Amino acid sequence: MTMIERGLTPQVENTIVEIPSTIFAAQNFIHFVTEGELPTIKQLSIALDTLAQAYNEAEDGSFSESDDKPPARKHSTSCNQLRLRFPYLGYYELAWPDRGVVTSDAIGDLADILGDLREVMWRFEYLGANDALWHFKFLFKTHWGLHLRNLNLHLHFKQFYMSDPFDD
Repeated sequence: MTMIERGLTPQVENTIVEIPSTIFAAQNFIHFVTEGELPTIKQLSIALDTLAQAYNEAEDGSFSESDDKPPARKHSTSCNQLRLRFPYLGYYELAWPDRGVVTSDAIGDLADILGDLREVMWRFEYLGANDALWHFKFLFKTHWGLHLRNLNLHLHFKQFYMSDPFDD
């Protein structure tokens, strides 16, 4: 259980810091994809939209010079857990400008987003809000943002073109 889930705020240099809305958005997404009732395609799409909006509204933050590193990610473990939680997700085709049509994995997309957001939460707890915000934005630009956009496009296709578009 994270500090936020316990209702606590981290102490950085003996001062209590305010929890930015971006950090709450990251924590809420982690909770949404890992706990509670099984989400529908529509609910997952909305959660991804909310996360994208959090990026658009995020403050810049600043990079920490600390040598501390988050724990290593277990991508395969996350994928296995997410496959159980999202049985309707699998492989899909995606067009890349420089590679043509490629096969992508929706579960892998979710696991990558989840891993990066877990790193952001670790950074918030151990290095502070500025470093967490900086990494939230940097990792969106360089990694999880592309997974989010690709996955959301795939979900849109599943929701409206592979089923009755009026069946919400």
